[in-house]
Amino acid sequence: MFKVYAFVPSGIFAITGVINPAGIDIGFYGYLLEMIVGLLLGFVLTYIWGTNKKSPATNEVVSIPPQNVGHSDLTSSHIIVHSPMSGQLVHLSEVTDEAFSSGAMGKGVAIIPSNGTVVSPVNGVIATVTKSKHAIAILGDQGEEILIHVGMDTVKMKGEGFTLQVKEGDVVNVGDVLMEVDLSLIKEHGFELITPVIVTNSSSYSSITLTDKPKEREIVSGSPMITITP
Repeated sequence: MFKVYAFVPSGIFAITGVINPAGIDIGFYGYLLEMIVGLLLGFVLTYIWGTNKKSPATNEVVSIPPQNVGHSDLTSSHIIVHSPMSGQLVHLSEVTDEAFSSGAMGKGVAIIPSNGTVVSPVNGVIATVTKSKHAIAILGDQGEEILIHVGMDTVKMKGEGFTLQVKEGDVVNVGDVLMEVDLSLIKEHGFELITPVIVTNSSSYSSITLTDKPKEREIVSGSPMITITP
């Protein structure tokens, strides 16, 4: 408990207002303790509930750094996203993780891969590679933001079975190898192979459509898969 003896500006200057004219007393120390607790609590709460967006599926920050590419800077032509892996093409609704199946992460499609080579689906720059190597985000040359998330819960493998061929900041073209994945090892660990490919900035475009509707069909890496209409 402390007592204010004079009206003074708020903030650090308010300390002088709680000094007893007769001398510093326990109220002064109580006021200092309150200020310190308030500062520490604010720092902790900001650290825990900061502005970084985390993917519930990866449990790691998967973000694309701000770029000087606005919607008005996009070309009027359609943007084609190619398949990063060969395998069976399925709807996002087939993904067990609701963060993907609900479309909360953005629109896209999923692949059940038949081999572990992951290639770039667009021309652009590697924006983010998760510490566990299971997910890569690419900023395309026309502003499209593409997330490739290999398998479900593969974050728990802590990078085991994932061999990266690129790093953040690398310039890539369609078909360039991004990583090699040991699919057998993923299955041995009991995780699903299904791999969502998401346009994370879907809301920036008028439409995101599949070039060829998935009907449990096979797709080859590098084939046109998603059409983005600015």
